[in-house]
Amino acid sequence: MKFATAVFILCFGFFFATLGYAELSAPLPAGELQRAIKVRAFEVFDKRKLRLYVVVDEFDSEGRYLLNTLDARSFRLFAKENDESPVDAISLSTIATKSPPVLRETAIAFESNSFFSQLQNESIRKSVASFLGGFRSDVLSVRMGNEDSNTRLAWISPNQSENPRAMQRAVLDAPVSKGRRGLTPVVCSAVRDINVVTPQGDIQNVQRNVIIISSDMSGADHQFSEMSKCLGQALDLGVRIFWIKIHSPAEPDGLPSSKSRFEKSLMSAVIKSGGFMTRVASSLDPTAALNNVRSYLDDEYILEFDLTGLKPYSKDIELELTASYHGNVIKGDVIRASGFTPFPTPAELARTRQLREAAKNKELVILASISVILALSGIFVWLYLKKKAHVCRDCTYVVSRHYQDCPFRNEKCYGRLSILQGAIIGNYFPLFSGDNLIGSDRSSTVRLKGKEIFRQHAKIVISKRKALFMPLNGSQCRVNGIIATEPRLIGSGSVIRMGDIVCRVDFKEVQ
Repeated sequence: MKFATAVFILCFGFFFATLGYAELSAPLPAGELQRAIKVRAFEVFDKRKLRLYVVVDEFDSEGRYLLNTLDARSFRLFAKENDESPVDAISLSTIATKSPPVLRETAIAFESNSFFSQLQNESIRKSVASFLGGFRSDVLSVRMGNEDSNTRLAWISPNQSENPRAMQRAVLDAPVSKGRRGLTPVVCSAVRDINVVTPQGDIQNVQRNVIIISSDMSGADHQFSEMSKCLGQALDLGVRIFWIKIHSPAEPDGLPSSKSRFEKSLMSAVIKSGGFMTRVASSLDPTAALNNVRSYLDDEYILEFDLTGLKPYSKDIELELTASYHGNVIKGDVIRASGFTPFPTPAELARTRQLREAAKNKELVILASISVILALSGIFVWLYLKKKAHVCRDCTYVVSRHYQDCPFRNEKCYGRLSILQGAIIGNYFPLFSGDNLIGSDRSSTVRLKGKEIFRQHAKIVISKRKALFMPLNGSQCRVNGIIATEPRLIGSGSVIRMGDIVCRVDFKEVQ
């Protein structure tokens, strides 16, 4: 009886122990897990595109776990304005789903100079101090200066206790450095600061980063060769370089000016290292740019959205971010982004069309008026010339007023000289009784224009009985193909060549 009772008690205890173990080992129900999306930073680029740096995690009462099964299709943006359709992410890039378990060495080098205004220097220091709060790095160096000065404001080495508040206070209280614009001493010192954890050449288990904050006028740096050498050493160490470039106040609309050798060298190192460059207007706070760098270093989700499909009519847009994880919807923060290029409203579009049509009609009126004026001017000139110039019915010679003014109607006109070849081909000249001087001179009876035509080239002497051709000043002439150096008798139909002009002589019939 006692044995049976003991067996019963053991079986009963084993049953409850098994039941308790099953309860303890059972997975937590899905409802007890909490999921959230947190937007670390955002930026607007290409006028109508949005880039988000997002952390997606789930946590319960015992711990926190970063999700690792989300993809670009799982994310959605809903516009609060006008109930627009969801927008898919263009890209979703993440190296890992959580910060890698490797050593991290980070150096921050920012320019301090009287070139910046007091507000700009304070804005840079506040942004760096905000960045240091909660940022994890086994080695951390913060340097400030210019070409003539170099100051280390904060420093964390391995196995050293951290005091974030002291580092932030040191950065905030740092005075403006005096000296010429430049970054070479600051950047070179920052590169040397982060090479302390592992020997040179071992770059696989260490994440090395250099963050540079400077103006776009650092091209005045006179130590260009030394800067190039330091950047080359950084690339050999596997350092990722990030450059936050602040616009010059004199640079209009933030457009890039002509790049100096310094800027080209630094930008080339940024690209080769796998980092990126962010341009910040002089009037803006660079905190958002530093947050983007932090999100990249922490390997968070980076999403890009094309918002050209949305039709907001202002520079601000309100969005809600959601994600789907194994069928469960995770809601995120509401994003209020500004800085977009706004689309015109329908009323503005209609007004623009009206203005364009009015401008087009005005252009048509102006063109029509010009055409009418030109036509009237042409008619006036034609009538004037027609009134002033007449053509003889018999010989087609142009006369000034009346047909009786034609020189061929003159009793002393015995013939004409017609141009068969040359620059004035088609023209003809009357030949009168007596001496008819031929040449390029204005006083010549027959004025010719052409090569090798002398001022007084030749003359034709006409009497009632005969016509005599006489070369002058040793000119080269041919009469009916024969060189003429002495006076020669010519008749109707004779062909005379003078220089590059060929002409024909015709005489009236003697009554």
